[in-house]
Amino acid sequence: MNLKSKTVLGIIVVILAVFGASIIYTNPFEAEPSQNVVGGDENQSHSENESIQVGTSLGEYAPNFNLTTVEGEKFSLKEYRGQVVVLDFMATWCGPCKLEMEHLKDIHSSYSRNKITIMSIDVSPDESDKQIRDFKEEYEAGWIFASGPKVGLEYKVTGIPTLYMINAEGKIVYKKVGLTDSSKLSKKIDEYL
Repeated sequence: MNLKSKTVLGIIVVILAVFGASIIYTNPFEAEPSQNVVGGDENQSHSENESIQVGTSLGEYAPNFNLTTVEGEKFSLKEYRGQVVVLDFMATWCGPCKLEMEHLKDIHSSYSRNKITIMSIDVSPDESDKQIRDFKEEYEAGWIFASGPKVGLEYKVTGIPTLYMINAEGKIVYKKVGLTDSSKLSKKIDEYL
């Protein structure tokens, strides 16, 4: 191995160490940020002092989205106001996303369906509903799965898995890129139930 090859290999090792268990993902879609709000009432008028901040940062209202599950049912994030929502941005080919499924299964089995909802949103534009449905069945996952590359872009997903947690009012209260242990996520969920 020559010096140039060793240098390139060293750079790759450093990059992998920096990003840990997450996989870098580039979303090929371009979209305008939505002004559709999950929390609050979008028909309300707000003074400048009490304007609703929509975005993907902690404390901001999560942007709403409308998708169709891999079973063909339409849904929107807004429908789940009043519940804690865990958004899992993933892809079926992603190794760490597969590991995340076991942690999400623990969460799903530990909480009442009327208090918490899990949504796994596949951000890969090349994957079909059938591939995602097969993945869901392989992991015996009993929560919502949908294809949503544009939603991934709107939520500024750059690595997968990425988890967002949205409280009952529709505000983002947690975000993590990379594998999230179910015990840590459970403690965070308990804060908002």
